[in-house]
Amino acid sequence: MSTLLLYGDNAMDPPALSALIVGLLDLSLLGAWLYCVWQSQAAKREAKIADLAVDPNAPLHEAARFVAGTVEFGAQQPFALRVTIDQVGSEKTYKNSTTHTWTETERNTEIHPFYIKHASGQRVRIAPKSNAHVLLVDKLDQRHWVSRDRRRKRAELTQGETVFAEGILRQSHDPESHGTGGTRSYRDTATGWTLEPLHGQLHFSTEPLGHRHRLRAKALGRMAILLPILAFFALLPLLPFHVRAWAGQDVEASYEGAQTWTTRNKNSVKQHYGLHASVSLPGTPTYFERYELDETDYRRLPTPQRGVSESTTQPQRVWVRYVPAAPELSALGQGATASAIHALISSLMCMLLLAQVRHVSNYKRWYARPLNERGQTALPLPSGEVFSP
Repeated sequence: MSTLLLYGDNAMDPPALSALIVGLLDLSLLGAWLYCVWQSQAAKREAKIADLAVDPNAPLHEAARFVAGTVEFGAQQPFALRVTIDQVGSEKTYKNSTTHTWTETERNTEIHPFYIKHASGQRVRIAPKSNAHVLLVDKLDQRHWVSRDRRRKRAELTQGETVFAEGILRQSHDPESHGTGGTRSYRDTATGWTLEPLHGQLHFSTEPLGHRHRLRAKALGRMAILLPILAFFALLPLLPFHVRAWAGQDVEASYEGAQTWTTRNKNSVKQHYGLHASVSLPGTPTYFERYELDETDYRRLPTPQRGVSESTTQPQRVWVRYVPAAPELSALGQGATASAIHALISSLMCMLLLAQVRHVSNYKRWYARPLNERGQTALPLPSGEVFSP
């Protein structure tokens, strides 16, 4: 008589399907971990390169790309460079809590002619044309409340502040350049160092150029440490599959009869179907187990009936993926199969982990993205802060 080939209730069969899905989950998390390690190391290298790109004490020279020094306002100019962001606030109220969101509505970059005073004492004039793209990397440390649901944030270069600038250094006209005696004569050509846009862009940063790369390296390095721990819990529901795949063996178990039973909860009654089987291997005690089936497979059994069949007139055998070291993890069928429910749970958890890796990898600071912020309370009351004159 042929051996029955059945799979447990909710099992993903054939086994190749289980292996494919579980393998994809394993490889996706392994790939995410390798990506975090690789990108963290790459960011560390980029930080070193960025730090070495500018030497504050290096002599100024034509076509230099980076300049470092302190900020000096241009003659009769109220400020040098500032970025102001307008935000509007909104609230959402849930059953037991209220949250708020600040959404960026407008961003305004203002620049007046100013200078970067080099360590040598020479000054580099900054006066870009209106079509140049100016980027400021700085702290948004100024706030101005308009009303409870409207506010502004600002980052600004201040007098005497250290700044790193990227552009292209040229010798050209400087209206505030003076002769060696400190006054301008009619022969004075009024030339000096100016920083012009490189590929239409001027970048200014009050933090070392490698700082943003170090932040990225730190975030990805932390993720590389946490990811194996989180991946373990994400894949934990699939542990029985891995055990069956690596430590299990296909055996022909003795079919001991069919059984149905019901379970009840508060609102419903569920009908269950199953079979009993026993596994006898040389040198080990006989192992008896009940395996749950779906109704379709239950109808294929030789003597389906309520209660355990005790008939021995028609001995029958059934395939079981048996795990000698952990018999309770054995399952019906040939090859290792995974529970569809367990696979779904692990898949959802893996998707959350991959989304978190993507978020960390693609994270942008305020100067490279809209400034949208969220809080777990109602909109705060205005603090009364205003921009300094």
